[in-house]
Amino acid sequence: DFKVGLFTYRVTSTSALTVTLIRPDNATDPTINGTYLSLTDVVIPQTVEYANKTYTVTEIGTNAFAMADVTEYERKNLNRNLRTVTIPSTVKVIGRGAFSCCAALHTVTFLGDGLKVIDEYAFYDCVALKNITLPSTLENIMSYAFYYNVNLGDIAIPKSVKTIGDGVFGFNSNLTKFVFHEGVMVTGYNLFEGCTSLTNVTLSNSISSIANGMFKSCKALTSIDIPDHITTIGDSAFYNCHSLSSVEMSENTTTIGICSFYNCKELASIIIPSKVTKIGNSAFYNSPKLKTVYLMPVLPPLFNNYRYIFPLTLPDFYVPCGVADNYIDSHWVNITDDYKELCQTYTIYVNQNCT
Repeated sequence: DFKVGLFTYRVTSTSALTVTLIRPDNATDPTINGTYLSLTDVVIPQTVEYANKTYTVTEIGTNAFAMADVTEYERKNLNRNLRTVTIPSTVKVIGRGAFSCCAALHTVTFLGDGLKVIDEYAFYDCVALKNITLPSTLENIMSYAFYYNVNLGDIAIPKSVKTIGDGVFGFNSNLTKFVFHEGVMVTGYNLFEGCTSLTNVTLSNSISSIANGMFKSCKALTSIDIPDHITTIGDSAFYNCHSLSSVEMSENTTTIGICSFYNCKELASIIIPSKVTKIGNSAFYNSPKLKTVYLMPVLPPLFNNYRYIFPLTLPDFYVPCGVADNYIDSHWVNITDDYKELCQTYTIYVNQNCT
């Protein structure tokens, strides 16, 4: 390790002459009222000179500005002055927890493209962060990278991004809309949990499932259209979405997970697509306004516990023409033996005609 100016660096390649910025000077001792405590506006250099060699700064290291070797309370106090960070295009990776708990950090500026990875917890609990424009070269946003950024509003995700990890935008209460571009292949659990202002979501054709807890406690979300290629609604996907009143599930949906629509207080009706084979426990439980359920599968979907799938006050159940006996003769009779047959084409969702 060597020190140049305000920072300490570690060589990552002697042949390529690259280094990681591992910490500000004096950051190893939280009792020193030195460089680290006085930092307010940080500019990460592109290159540093040491021992007659020029090294390129390609990474901001793990917990570089977060002081992981002291308690969370001390981290927040140590980082109370850091307000802005400017990052050059040479930086490819922002390491795990690099700026976590920087309570005063409000602006992150990237000088050109180049960044590939924002690692786990990189900007975790940066409660003042409002301004950040992500480079168009970014490929991976790892778990909890922007978790609990309560002042961070709508954020544009570059089309280069392939992976978004667990809880990346969890509890970002100023987030109102989000667009998934076609390149995103993987989304993590609890991605938007607690985003209480989120009202508008556009899903892409490259996402194959609504991940577990994806929209959990998004209390302002009123409706969502789920593209046809999505086959799975994950556990707790829309748990506690109090305002959700309209859901159009994919015709190719096969699985509705545990507690997926639990406590959706405004949900009045739901159409279970024809390819659904399994409905998880408490999927629609405690959704008091649910009065109508259209069960389009000809073969009754499987479930584990009939008592808590639907609200205690049962909705009306409608099934395709000629298949009511399939439900009455199955485990569904434990829910009810009253299944009304749809023997006329009422909507575009019910393509039956048994006149």
